[in-house]
Amino acid sequence: MTEITTFLATTNGKLIVFGSLAGFFLLLIIFTRGKNSPVKKITSIPFPVPWKKLLTGKYQYYRNLNVRDKEKLENSIQVFLSKKDFYGIDNLEITDEIRLLVAAQACTLIFKIDQKLECYPNHKSIYLYPDKFPPDYYSGIMVDGLSAPPWYDSESVISGEVHLSWPDVSRGIEDGKDGYNPVFYQFARQLDQDDFSDDGIPSLYLDNPEKWIGIFSSYFQKFQTSINSGKSSLINPHAANSLAEFFAATTELFFEVPVQFRKEFPGLYNELKDFYKQDPAYIVSISKNK
Repeated sequence: MTEITTFLATTNGKLIVFGSLAGFFLLLIIFTRGKNSPVKKITSIPFPVPWKKLLTGKYQYYRNLNVRDKEKLENSIQVFLSKKDFYGIDNLEITDEIRLLVAAQACTLIFKIDQKLECYPNHKSIYLYPDKFPPDYYSGIMVDGLSAPPWYDSESVISGEVHLSWPDVSRGIEDGKDGYNPVFYQFARQLDQDDFSDDGIPSLYLDNPEKWIGIFSSYFQKFQTSINSGKSSLINPHAANSLAEFFAATTELFFEVPVQFRKEFPGLYNELKDFYKQDPAYIVSISKNK
């Protein structure tokens, strides 16, 4: 496990010194004592400086946020980590760095819309694999342009599980311009399924679901027509299979390559900007001028 700079924290007025990220997870346990702890209790713990340094160094989106939005994202990360279980498959060691980087990306989608800090309330577990999913491990179902493993069906997904290949997660966070980020994609699916329905309608976060259905279905149908006519697109052709896949794939591009996405799909970009209450293309432009 990567050793991180020593940091300080206090509990019950006593100073505690930790030499790695593991210390903060211990502090979360001390303060929260279970997954039903009040959000204020969890977010009252100062976000550790080593975490800030790690995210600043490895996660460009976090690095480009303003101070207020960084604080909101940090609060969301804290709650997420206090509520979710991480499992390493095939002896993969789940390090604190892995937890933090997965949580940061997952919470990027929700930190402006999840006002109650529920953090994907129907999501429970993250399973991480040490290697890329090999071709012979996949079934005929397609996910993010790749065939999905046998466990990937509507029942397992809606049950609140996310399965990720750690090498693919690493690639997604290290290359923020290739349009590929499995954490964005999979947690967009979770947003959709928080109402226990895999339909491309994240209704728990919509003021007017009927309006969303009308607008997003229109874009989806236009995309299907375009793909069926043989036109190339920034959006993976697999997204034409269902509205759920379309929502996840466009979310992935919205955060991963926002400038290109806005250029090719300006109306769709604006719909997602209104939904997520974020403007990644603007954030990118600001960062280039720094």
